[in-house]
Amino acid sequence: MVAAARALSFVLSTPQYFIFSLSEVRSGVYDCWAHFITPWGSRAYVTWITGGIFVAPVLVLATCYGFICSRIWSNVRGKTRPPGPGARAGAGVGFPCVSSVKSISRAKIRTVKMTFVIVSAYVVCWAPFFTIQMWSVWDQHFEWILKTLQLQ
Repeated sequence: MVAAARALSFVLSTPQYFIFSLSEVRSGVYDCWAHFITPWGSRAYVTWITGGIFVAPVLVLATCYGFICSRIWSNVRGKTRPPGPGARAGAGVGFPCVSSVKSISRAKIRTVKMTFVIVSAYVVCWAPFFTIQMWSVWDQHFEWILKTLQLQ
């Protein structure tokens, strides 16, 4: 699995080799800069990166944690459901065990809090960066960011 993850990572990062190159930014000063096909190259690159690094992980996180919360919620409902007809007292299924219901309820609350914190932190930390990136390549009148990034 690790080898597969590394191989996929290598394949997906290969375009970086062709996009970025060493460029002279001032006399005698070299830095690694991206060179895009104009006008659509930068838009395609930033949109692809935003989708792959921000949007897709947020969707995966929200989906996975949503399934976890749903599973815990259905487990709590199953343990607190009144017994059906013909069930014996003390049979275990359908009868709440007070300690397990309380621990599941605590686990449910902790999981929901953790879910909210993880997804929120990811979105709060990355949203400003990707918003500005997308704004800068898609808005023709977005010049103040370009002026702040220029070396003088």
